[in-house]
Parts: sequence; structure tokens; C-alpha cells
Amino acid sequence: MSFQERDLTRTRTRTRSVPPTPVVTRSMGWMIDALRAAGLTPDLGEQTASILCDAGLSVEGAAATGSAGSAASVMPEYMEGCVRSLLPAVLAHGQVTEAEVDVDTVAERVARELKEAGAMCWSPELAAAWARVP
Repeated sequence: MSFQERDLTRTRTRTRSVPPTPVVTRSMGWMIDALRAAGLTPDLGEQTASILCDAGLSVEGAAATGSAGSAASVMPEYMEGCVRSLLPAVLAHGQVTEAEVDVDTVAERVARELKEAGAMCWSPELAAAWARVP
């Protein structure tokens, strides 16, 4: 059996645009903080092996992977979609105002910053663990 889940916490510690860019860094911070404020676990991906072990299974392995893209890739739109989907939670916890987020321009701003910095934007990692069912 295999389980996989995103791991957003590595995003914050590794900034997720290299070199760092302000809109990507702030957006990831808002999303991670909103998930935590809602009582959710943004680093569930790296816990998949532990979850399987806690269920009494013998974990055989684990892996993680992530994709990246430049200003000309789909990554700016991906970031905007992520921010848009979590915007109600971000706003509900008073982290930022809707005007500060300006969700309709996130992709444009991310693309501009990535281009100006010559940066790559990394998506959150997808982590998996697998175990044999007795």
C-alpha cells in the first residue's frame, strides 16, 4: 500500500523560489499559516512513513519529488491557483487583507519577479511512503 501527500513546510524553509522572490515567499507563508491556524498539518507528506508505522505496517520505503518552473512556465498560474483556493482560510485568520493579496494579479507578479531575478519557482514536494499489507 502507498500513501502520498504534499509537504508544504519545506517550502517555507527553502523559500521555493531560487533565488528568493517576495511574492512567492509571502504567498507560501500565508498558505502555511492559514493551514496551521485551521488545525491542519502542512507537513503531512513527510509524516506518511510514520503514519503507516503507527498503523502497524512495515514501511519498505519513502520518496519525495517536486517540480519547478521559470516565469515562462505554468508555475506562476499554479501559485495563483493555490493562493486563490486557500484565500478564504488566509482571510479568515486575519493574516492579510484581500487587497494585500490581490489574488487576480498573483500570477503576473510571480512571473515578473521570477523573470527579473532569473529564478525558478519550486512546487511543494509530494512525499510518499509504502508498506506491505500482511
